[in-house]
Amino acid sequence: MITLYKWFSNKTDQAGEKYKSAWCALCALDPGGSWSMQLKELKEAHISGPGREPDDISNSCYQPTWIWLVPCVSGLSDMQMNIGEEEFNKGMQVEWAKAKAQMQ
Repeated sequence: MITLYKWFSNKTDQAGEKYKSAWCALCALDPGGSWSMQLKELKEAHISGPGREPDDISNSCYQPTWIWLVPCVSGLSDMQMNIGEEEFNKGMQVEWAKAKAQMQ
């Protein structure tokens, strides 16, 4: 389980560094461009899972960080990108179940 966690953590760090590099390049090439309305500077505090932290006992409504709310631009169709909150939650449940099954 620790190996899986370290693998996931490394992949997350790599993705974060890749995003930061791309963001810096966009800032240099097209400062204030239309891309800046959706893509924001990625800080360490933004890098977390899509749900609440296990030790969060607050009763307030959970709001995920902006990084989970930015539409995917990896060549998916408009229909695939415009999913609702319910579909998003179901998809995350499926991914969580797969990860848990692989861990076990």
